[in-house]
Amino acid sequence: MADKKAPKKNITEKDGKKKTADKTPVQKKPTKSLSAKKLPALLKKAYTQKTIEKKLFDKIYIDDDKKFLASFFKDQKGIVRIPPETLISAADFKRLKLIAKEVKKQKGGINPVPFAAIVIACVAICLTVTIFKNVIVKRAITAGMQQVFGAKTDIQSVDVKIFQSSLTVTGLAQANKNEPMKNIFEVGSIKVDFNLTQLLRGKFDAEDISAMDILFGTDRKTSGELPLKTATAKEKKVSKQSGEKSAAKMEAVKESIKSIFADYNPKAIIAGLENNLKSPALAESIKTETEALTVKWKDRPEQIRSDVEKLKADVQTITGTDWSKISNAAELAAALKTTQSAIENAKRLKQTTQEAASDIKADSNTVKRLSSSLQDAIKNDKVLIQKEVDKITSFSLDKAKSLLSDSMTAIAYDIFGKYYTYVQKGIDAALRLKSRSKAGAAGKAKKKVKTEKRMPGTDIYYKKDSVPKFLIEKAAASGKNFKAQVKEISSDPDLRGAPAVFDGTLSLAKQTHKLSGVVDGRTQTKEPLIQADYSGSGYPVAVNTDVIAFSGTSRINIKTTADDDGSVFAEGVIDLANLSLGSQPFEPESAYNIYKKALASIKTLKINLKAEYSADGGVDINLATDADKKLLNAMQELFSSELSSIKSQVQKEMTNLLSQKTGGALSALDKYFEIESLMNNQENAMNAINQQLSKKQEEISAQIKKQAGDAAKEKAKEAAGNVLKKLF
Repeated sequence: MADKKAPKKNITEKDGKKKTADKTPVQKKPTKSLSAKKLPALLKKAYTQKTIEKKLFDKIYIDDDKKFLASFFKDQKGIVRIPPETLISAADFKRLKLIAKEVKKQKGGINPVPFAAIVIACVAICLTVTIFKNVIVKRAITAGMQQVFGAKTDIQSVDVKIFQSSLTVTGLAQANKNEPMKNIFEVGSIKVDFNLTQLLRGKFDAEDISAMDILFGTDRKTSGELPLKTATAKEKKVSKQSGEKSAAKMEAVKESIKSIFADYNPKAIIAGLENNLKSPALAESIKTETEALTVKWKDRPEQIRSDVEKLKADVQTITGTDWSKISNAAELAAALKTTQSAIENAKRLKQTTQEAASDIKADSNTVKRLSSSLQDAIKNDKVLIQKEVDKITSFSLDKAKSLLSDSMTAIAYDIFGKYYTYVQKGIDAALRLKSRSKAGAAGKAKKKVKTEKRMPGTDIYYKKDSVPKFLIEKAAASGKNFKAQVKEISSDPDLRGAPAVFDGTLSLAKQTHKLSGVVDGRTQTKEPLIQADYSGSGYPVAVNTDVIAFSGTSRINIKTTADDDGSVFAEGVIDLANLSLGSQPFEPESAYNIYKKALASIKTLKINLKAEYSADGGVDINLATDADKKLLNAMQELFSSELSSIKSQVQKEMTNLLSQKTGGALSALDKYFEIESLMNNQENAMNAINQQLSKKQEEISAQIKKQAGDAAKEKAKEAAGNVLKKLF
């Protein structure tokens, strides 16, 4: 008998379409009959009893069809056939043709050429798989992981044992994208036990996956950097939105800080008063007028000094001689004459000096008046400044109420933009699972089930296939202070009837991390696509921006959901401890010192986080922190304690401003008064010379009189008298 491998089909008398009976009786048409000569060749042949069983009846699997066909065959002397003269009704004729068609499909025997081709192809496939299976799997794992992590993946060896239904990966090291000379993790060995039966059906069913000897943060000998991959349009859009919002928040914080310290800045206070100051403008006009007078008289003192020095040199012989020791009458007479001539020259020079000094003094009165008016203006400006300084009693800190939360929000936007690509990869992976499930469900829903009326036969039921094309039933990984497991990762969650679940814990140095979640790709679920809970502690944080810098340790609790429309929502609490808060320096230094002290007083920080992303609404992050109130209180206290120093600083800065604005005029005044002083000095020098000459004249005259008064020399006295007469 032939090998029974044919599909079991129902051979029906009719095409299954029901005809609706008319309400009114219809006269039946006469039944049409067809000759057996028109039957298919298979049914017109003559068979022996043995051959008909083998070639016909053994290939019919429905008993009713077999009985129906046998009723037409007649045994004529050992030959079995359908008599050619037999007339067959149209319905029976149609049924016989269908049976013949199905029997014809049951081909017997083996065609050696196609069979040989199949054998050769199978052998080639087996050889290819045997030789290259390890290389192919290794490259597939490497390519997949490098695409996910964006850095090199190194694998020591891969061993695929098909008939033992196992896959072993040894020495896997995944590089860190941000630190190319570091590994994110290393895995000593990964073992996968899969279902060979399902693999032969074109399905991958990993019944158990285990990873051992996992290490984190190990060093690499070679760089793990890969060429940068171009970001997708969506990733670029999110990064741009996050960057713009971060920059806007940062700028708002900067403006708030500037506004807060604007009233505190002594320079800002002085800038507000500067327009009300009178002395700067007056000083400018006085400087111009005084410099003109200085130019007018600057050379005159030098001219007078030159004449005075010449006269002084000319009379040096007279003034430098002790005439009381000279007894020569002729010499004394000549000296007296020279002295009288010098006195006349000195009188003329003195008159010239006095005239010049008088002219300068006339302008000096004007300069003194200008100087007095400038001093009065400076004094009045100082009084005005003092009044304004006395008004400084407190500062407004309304804009400091959200300084830290706004700063943290700016940082959060920046971080979200940088790491969104990883979030999107996770969503895309989950979406691929869900989309496959939907596609399968949609395909099944659209497929029309063709129902046919069949003859009574045997019903055969198959066990429901619950294994999709890709399935990881359970996977576990463990290492030093690390363990993780996942269940039910499949390409068709609807077929499995359960979502994928994962959880893991890691303790590294003083850090602890715990992550758990669900990926629900079922089409009828009411749950979001992804739900994840993360909690961790001891993780070091360090941020340095234009407006704030801090370092410390964190404790984080975050709940995240993502849906198949690409939306993401995260909510949680971040506690920061052992904080060291600071800021980039800014002017004025005293204001920066207050802000720095206020930040340094905060040692703990609690942040309530809400972050949301949607394709329509973009990125939206809201943060609130208890540190805002702490910072506000610290700044208020520091401002109050620094109030006196603020006033002192204002006064100091104002003094510097006034000195700067009036210094030019005061310098010009000093230069003019210096000219006046030089002129006065020359006038005094002339008075001294005149006094010396008068004294020498008296000295010479006295000596002459002494010589003439000698009674023994009456004649000489008379001669001296004659000389005196001639002189006078």
